[in-house]
Amino acid sequence: MTAPFQRIVIIGLGQIGTSIALALRKQKWKSIGIDRQGAGRVSKLNLGKNDFVILAVPVRTILHYLSFLPRGPLIMDVGSTKGSIVRAAERRRLRFIGAHPIAGTEREGASAGDSELFRGRFCFLTATRFAPLSDRRRIERFWRRLGAKPVRIDPARHDRLFGALSHLPHAVAYGLIRAVAALAGGNAAVRYPLAGLKDTTRVAASSPQMWADIFMENRAVVLNGIRRFQRELEQLSQLLKRGETGKILSWLRAA
Repeated sequence: MTAPFQRIVIIGLGQIGTSIALALRKQKWKSIGIDRQGAGRVSKLNLGKNDFVILAVPVRTILHYLSFLPRGPLIMDVGSTKGSIVRAAERRRLRFIGAHPIAGTEREGASAGDSELFRGRFCFLTATRFAPLSDRRRIERFWRRLGAKPVRIDPARHDRLFGALSHLPHAVAYGLIRAVAALAGGNAAVRYPLAGLKDTTRVAASSPQMWADIFMENRAVVLNGIRRFQRELEQLSQLLKRGETGKILSWLRAA
């Protein structure tokens, strides 16, 4: 099948960017891969209305690229937050559609790329006012070709939803492994890799740079989630102090 764009330019060759490139190769579609630091190379491409630019970089780097990319090409990001990114794209009247494929692992870099990474996964899409309906449909077809299931969503709802489903669990995982290291010794988790600990902290092996950006860009939602989680732990703490076994059992069963 002929690619629906003259050129597909992928900026950022981490796990997601490389996986898109590998999936495109299976479709016999060519793409241009550029390291996330390659702003100078991007500016030399003379991008036009038939080109498609995919920003597969940390969310604050996405905002940097949106500050200077031209208005001609169709632009899509694959970041985990959407509010500030969509606002930045709309301020510049870019042909932009935000995407968040619910795929990936804690592994980093191009070596973690997988052509089947998006197969059967949801991909949430947040369009802007300056992307016509035809562009939205092209992006939906694009993700279906990669095996994903596109879902339209408002950017504010996206950030509230994933603040709860993803960003808070990552914050908890990072905090938990820090607490475990302090309580049991720095390398005890490595020497004695208990299944429960591995299951609850696996995502704390994810990219610190990526997650620092996500936490900051969705900080109001993340802070609200942390406060709610703290209340849950405080409730358990009080039940333990009072030795109320029955209420502890009810707390656990409710979870």
